[in-house]
Amino acid sequence: MNNKQFKIIDGVLLKYYMQRGESEIIIPNEVKEIGEEAFIYARNIKKVVLGEGVVKIGVRAFSGCTEIEELALPKSLLVIDRWAFLNCEKLNIIDLPENLKEIGYSAFSGCQSLKKVVIPKSIEEISYSFAYCKKLEEVELPEGLKEIGSGAFTACTSLKKADIPKSVIKIGYSAFSRCSKLNEIILPENLEELEPFAFSHCRGISEIKIPRKITRIGESTFKNCTALSKIDIPDSVKWIESEAFSGCFSLIKFDFPKELRVIEEEAFLGCSLFSKIILPEGLRYIDICAFKDCKNLKTVYLPSTLVRLKKRIFEDCKKIKFIHTKFSLIEGLEKNDKIKAILTYCSNKNSYTDEDRAMYNKKIINEKNKIINELIELDYIEAIDYFKNRDFISISEIDDFVDLANKKGSTEVMMSLLDYEHNEFTIDELMAERDRKFEDELSLDF
Repeated sequence: MNNKQFKIIDGVLLKYYMQRGESEIIIPNEVKEIGEEAFIYARNIKKVVLGEGVVKIGVRAFSGCTEIEELALPKSLLVIDRWAFLNCEKLNIIDLPENLKEIGYSAFSGCQSLKKVVIPKSIEEISYSFAYCKKLEEVELPEGLKEIGSGAFTACTSLKKADIPKSVIKIGYSAFSRCSKLNEIILPENLEELEPFAFSHCRGISEIKIPRKITRIGESTFKNCTALSKIDIPDSVKWIESEAFSGCFSLIKFDFPKELRVIEEEAFLGCSLFSKIILPEGLRYIDICAFKDCKNLKTVYLPSTLVRLKKRIFEDCKKIKFIHTKFSLIEGLEKNDKIKAILTYCSNKNSYTDEDRAMYNKKIINEKNKIINELIELDYIEAIDYFKNRDFISISEIDDFVDLANKKGSTEVMMSLLDYEHNEFTIDELMAERDRKFEDELSLDF
């Protein structure tokens, strides 16, 4: 059928011929499908009524129809294809039919006047479907929905609440990213996947509970959630990807999961309210700048299971006083953190129970040479003074340490050691010192 308005072949409306002054379009009942780009950029249209019998709206069918305000969809409609109503900026009302099976990629993206959406029970997945709907305030998601896919509601800056059904098992890439007013979100217990950027830049979320089936927190999942102050994270989580909690500067405390194995690059960058972190035994790897710019961090516990530390883990964490770790991990730290780790390792008695003290003292003695060599490398005189004041360095070893300090150019350390040798002891004491075994005379005074 061909007329002045439409080109229709075999029930498919292939083209609309724009008529001057025409603002309302009624699609004939004989039409079963709106073809690809049939009404694209028809900026004169304000209202569209689709006749009963239409089962599909094709790719970009009404894309760029910026003046459409009202849309009447028939009960027969099954498919709204990709970009079907992309950037219909004035569309403010849609009533999606109950039997609708598919809402395509970006079907309603950029519909900036749309305020409410009710997703039919027949829909199992949506992806970028309502992205950039800036006035969207209310969304009703049905039980039966399995996946809130990539970008489904990204940049819906007026959306305050989203009740996620129990049936949802996956929240996709950037699904709610930049929903800046979203302040209430409850994740269902059956949720299995949280993909990267899922809630990034959601500046209104203050509290969230991660379900037990989640084993991985994706890249930037909660990045710049600046109001997030409390998070309940299950022990099932094994991997925290890069920037997962970066910029969460209201987060006061984080209970690291017992099963955690990997913390990636900048995962907690800028979490400035952290004062203490206790990383669990079992953790294997911490990537570069993982805790960078945690400005109030003072105490760190690194587990014995770590096999790899990247550089600058605690960059710009200038208030750190204690880094508790085993000595073999100290090599993975930057200079200032290495010094703090060594001092903590050797001096902080509050980290150890009474029953562990004897074993700890023996451990320090056994690794003394390594520790002092590290301190000479770092030219850290304050640490040398610490050992001197506790009779940690035997007189018989002074010459060796002086030679090493001289070779390394650690002048202050060398002078401190020479002063120790010549001024701290009488001649009799020097002789007696050389005659005794190191293990018999050394003790740490805690």
